[in-house]
Amino acid sequence: MDVLVLLGSFAVLCALGVPVAYALGLSALIAAAYVEIPLAAVMLKISDGTDDFVLLAIPFFVLAGGIMAEGGMAARLILLAKVFVGFIRGGMAVVNVLASTLFGCVSGSSVADTASIGSVMIPQMVKAGYRACFPPTSPSPVRCRRC
Repeated sequence: MDVLVLLGSFAVLCALGVPVAYALGLSALIAAAYVEIPLAAVMLKISDGTDDFVLLAIPFFVLAGGIMAEGGMAARLILLAKVFVGFIRGGMAVVNVLASTLFGCVSGSSVADTASIGSVMIPQMVKAGYRACFPPTSPSPVRCRRC
């Protein structure tokens, strides 16, 4: 019967148009009240679920990437990559890959790499003549009106 209360309240809340995240939380609270679990115990379990250091890693890596991009580290890595492969035909694309590899080695995170190197390289590549979007014949789902 307890599971029916949980699933039934979830189904009713979803049918009423409540967002799924809120419907899950509210149905769990309704089922806990039905089973007579104290509200303090439910709140302790909720706080235990959000007290996870792994969940904090993603925003902190993005912050690290933003700080490194604004501090000039990303631009310096790009200049270093240009010294190595900038003379090659299509060198800006190779510079992008090499700079991303170097930055990934430094930061240890592909999320931080995307946040910093991407924000620096995309304007430089557009200035060098690369298109900012894919052509209409490309298999990529990304399209823009300029192409």
